Amino acid sequence: LPSLQVKKLEIILSLILRMPFMEFQCMYPIDNSSLIYFITVYCQIAPKIFILYI
Repeated sequence: LPSLQVKKLEIILSLILRMPFMEFQCMYPIDNSSLIYFITVYCQIAPKIFILYI
């Protein structure tokens, strides 16, 4: 079910958002970590837009 996937994704996103950015970068030490972080934040702020692109 797509709605279930979205729910699961929302939980993952909210968990990522609870950790500070530096912690996030330590966990994901890749060049695009800041980009991924800000996309995650954006998706949390605008879930309706995000769901449209799944």
